[in-house]
Amino acid sequence: MNMTDMEHFLQQAAASGDDIWYSQPASADAIAQLQSAIGYPLPEPLCQWLSRYGAIGVGDRFISGIIDNQPLEMEGGNIFADTAFLRDEQPSLPPHFVVIQCHDDGAYCLDLSDKSCPPVVNFEWGNSNKFADSFEQFLEHFCYAEDDFEDE
Repeated sequence: MNMTDMEHFLQQAAASGDDIWYSQPASADAIAQLQSAIGYPLPEPLCQWLSRYGAIGVGDRFISGIIDNQPLEMEGGNIFADTAFLRDEQPSLPPHFVVIQCHDDGAYCLDLSDKSCPPVVNFEWGNSNKFADSFEQFLEHFCYAEDDFEDE
């Protein structure tokens, strides 16, 4: 999924009455601060997405990002904070997993141990299963799958 597809989805969602929220675009400095803090480089598609949206919500579903150019702010919706909160709840979260979307039983995380194309895993109570081959594929699920896609 590219950013044009994302824009089309957001326009359709707004036209159908969904509440749309997104933060201001993240600056290159904010993205660099996040990468430094987590100790891993982020995949380029996520960096592009952060620089366009920051963080986003459609209806009651959200993708964590960088809110208001404050990558280390400890508030829900920031990748850094959501990852720290999940580590507190589930200490078995591997250090190379970073949260991109929270859900009731855990979170969808990028597995940054694969530097070439990090997959997205569904981490629940100490177990992880591959959910998507890439951040772009995760976005496709977010945009075009059923509202309860996290149960798949």
